[in-house]
Amino acid sequence: MGKFNKHKKNLVGLFLAIVLFACQNTNQDSEKNTLLAIEKAIIGQKDSFFYINSEEYQISSDLPIGFFDSGTGGLTILNSVLEFDEFNNAKRSFGSDGIPDFANEKFIYLADQANMPYGNYY
Repeated sequence: MGKFNKHKKNLVGLFLAIVLFACQNTNQDSEKNTLLAIEKAIIGQKDSFFYINSEEYQISSDLPIGFFDSGTGGLTILNSVLEFDEFNNAKRSFGSDGIPDFANEKFIYLADQANMPYGNYY
């Protein structure tokens, strides 16, 4: 059981690291020189299909958390997040309190079963 909890912590830690990385502000001039072409299109090319103006987005706390699954392991990761309890929600401190940390969140699960996991086998 301890080994399973260690893997669960690692998966959730990886998930949180990805979220934090995705939320970083990359609009600083010093970073624009090191961006990939797609990143430059997303950030600065208003006529590009990929352009996103993040200042126009209205962030709301009632938005769901999305999970995208290519067909292998996605439900296991979603289940780990749903059962994750390493934070005391009432005291707002580290430590389990018997209530899953994401108990009040909504989730959207999208699976790509058509190409699971590497496309069709004929």
